[in-house]
Amino acid sequence: MPQAVRRAHGGLGGVGCSVAERHEETESAYSGFLSFRNIPTVVVGLLGALALVVYPLGFLVYWIQIWREYTQEATPALYAASLIPAPVVAGGALRVLYTASLASVISLFVSAA
Repeated sequence: MPQAVRRAHGGLGGVGCSVAERHEETESAYSGFLSFRNIPTVVVGLLGALALVVYPLGFLVYWIQIWREYTQEATPALYAASLIPAPVVAGGALRVLYTASLASVISLFVSAA
């Protein structure tokens, strides 16, 4: 198919194109996905996902700690955990995530040895 006809019909993905031409068009569209320009976007997306997880995880951690150590009842422990300031709750969650990540890396190296 001549280039002028391809452009008139909407590029390579138009009607009458072969599968190879469509694959070539799709491949060229996604070839820059992991480029240097997209790194900030990926980092911000990961930080946003972490921010969504941190507070609920920290709240759950403190709720379980208070429940087991002090009250042995769920409702007063839930109320007590809700009184903890948000930065402290987020710090508790980050501590748990850090500890879990460190334990994963250590077990990876131990199992590889």
